[in-house]
This record gives sequence, C-alpha cells and structure tokens, in this order.
Amino acid sequence: MVLVGKCTWSRRYVDWEVQSSLRKPADGPPPNGLVAIQLYESYSRLPDRVRANKESGYSEFYEYPKSSTSLANIIEEAFGRRRTAANKIVNSRDRFKYNKKCD
Repeated sequence: MVLVGKCTWSRRYVDWEVQSSLRKPADGPPPNGLVAIQLYESYSRLPDRVRANKESGYSEFYEYPKSSTSLANIIEEAFGRRRTAANKIVNSRDRFKYNKKCD
C-alpha cells in the first residue's frame, strides 16, 4: 500500500519498496498486491512504478477510504489481483538512485 502525499512520487525509498514488493520469485507465492491511497484530493501524482502498474491493470488508485470496511475491500481487491493478474506486473525499470526534486 502506497500512501500518496505531495512528494511521494519523488522518494527513492518508496520506489525501492514497491520494486521489492513486486518481485516475482522463481518459486513460491506470487508477489504482493499493490494499491495507492490518495491522502488529500490535491495529491494525485503517482510514483512512476505505481503508475505503470495502474496503467497495466495490476494496481488501483483510490481516494482515502471513509471507513475500515472500505479499506478492507480495497485490500481484498488487491489480494485478488495478486492471484489473478500477476502477469500484468510492470517492474523492469531501474530503481531511483536519488530522490527527485519535488515542487
């Protein structure tokens, strides 16, 4: 789960964690599910790796959930995509070496 704030898209550690989370093991369970949650309405820029997976259909971008039930549904959807759509994972780009400049 990526919580999207003003500068989340520019942080190298966010990119590193998402890349690691989406690694496909040679054997074993599929990679983790991936969702992005918008913290405030004005924060809509996704990290590149998250955006690529949203475009491929592997992840989704949600407004901040209004209840714990909504959050649980988001997590269940991500878990379902993890099992059924792992072939849509986009994880081939190199990791950030440095933070990007956030305006």
